Amino acid sequence: MPPKRRLLHYAAKIDASRIEVSGSSGATLLSDGTVMAEDPSIAVKRANEIAEILQSGGLGDFFFAVSAEEGREEPDGVDDWKARRAVIRVVP
Repeated sequence: MPPKRRLLHYAAKIDASRIEVSGSSGATLLSDGTVMAEDPSIAVKRANEIAEILQSGGLGDFFFAVSAEEGREEPDGVDDWKARRAVIRVVP
């Protein structure tokens, strides 16, 4: 079953009160030692985009709470991509 469909079934099964989407921005440590950071506003844009995808994919009947994490993780040059994410939480 596709992830969006699983999320829809789960939210309906537990009679979810809301779905929270939290976005975060990241940075990359370049080989010359400089840090290339995303603009902090990208975190809320990322979360909004995910919320819109979920709403148009069958979850439009649920209340969505969209937020952005403040700050960002320090880049290490290896796992920097992991900081650029959105976290979805279904709340009963």
